[in-house]
Amino acid sequence: MPTATMQLGLFESDTYIEDTVEEAAAFQMPSSLRSLFATLLASCSPTNPTLLWEKFEADLSRYFERSRGITQFTAEQIKRNVLQDINTFLELMGKSIDSYHLILEKFQLSHTEKLTKKLQIL
Repeated sequence: MPTATMQLGLFESDTYIEDTVEEAAAFQMPSSLRSLFATLLASCSPTNPTLLWEKFEADLSRYFERSRGITQFTAEQIKRNVLQDINTFLELMGKSIDSYHLILEKFQLSHTEKLTKKLQIL
């Protein structure tokens, strides 16, 4: 039940966003979940995107974690792949992952990573 401060718009909460991602995590494929996450970032302006990222990083990374034995990705490479995927969805909406401060360093793809992404689309 919303509090009076929330009803008056004096206090914002990301609870509805968290609930949406939590519910989707149970039913959606990881790629769809990353697309939803990007859409929520771009459309709902969460008050603490970093906290959302930290809370759902494991769910967003599930595909890459499962294929870890085949790909030999490190935890850092998995994180980078997930962030790249989210950034791709954000770019389709005219946004950038850097705007949400999900990670400390500025997120940039190397020339090779950009080329690989373009080839994956083709």
